[in-house]
Amino acid sequence: MGPLISKHASVACLGLRLGLIMTYIPYIRHVLPYVDRTAESMVLGEMPYLDDWIERAKNNKLLELFFNHHSDKTRADAAGFLDFYYYVSTNRMKWCHSSWFKPDGYTFDEIEMLKTVTYPELMPTIQEALWKANHLEKAHGS
Repeated sequence: MGPLISKHASVACLGLRLGLIMTYIPYIRHVLPYVDRTAESMVLGEMPYLDDWIERAKNNKLLELFFNHHSDKTRADAAGFLDFYYYVSTNRMKWCHSSWFKPDGYTFDEIEMLKTVTYPELMPTIQEALWKANHLEKAHGS
């Protein structure tokens, strides 16, 4: 779970990253001692980017548009695909630590379900689609 959280948090825009970590510190502290290492390695092995994702993402105009959050006409270049994820990612934070959508707040199980949908299932799918469409730059060997 530790590597999963750090890898996924690293691709969240900086503005959301602090909120994400602060929101889930109690959850992280609770879960980390009980990590199933076999399951963790299997999930990490399925991820399309692994440790070179930052290198792959360099000079990626679609991701630059996505993470800059500008709602100008150039964002149309993202063809709606990243706009969908932007909507999910920004509203995930509101869902997780506010009562805006639900007056009584969300239960731990509901937050866990929402987190599962967005991390790790949704993000790798989006990244894999971008990779297959050649929107991510290949890693350069040092």
